[in-house]
Amino acid sequence: MSSSDFRHIAIRTEAGKAERLFRAAVSAFCSLTRPSRREIAQLEDLTLPLFDEVSVESRRYVAAALSECEYAPAALVRR
Repeated sequence: MSSSDFRHIAIRTEAGKAERLFRAAVSAFCSLTRPSRREIAQLEDLTLPLFDEVSVESRRYVAAALSECEYAPAALVRR
């Protein structure tokens, strides 16, 4: 996903924005072959505030995606 895709998700005002942003951010992160510490921190900064707003289904999706990711953000995994 490109930065414009994330901007498009963030701008949308309808219900479910947090769900889409949460899933899209993690999906994009998991596509990185070797994320930097900065990218890991950015994912944590973006997703942790959304964690309590998203459905259990989205949390399961993210857990499954991160289970395949070698460099999963520790703070997000602990949640």
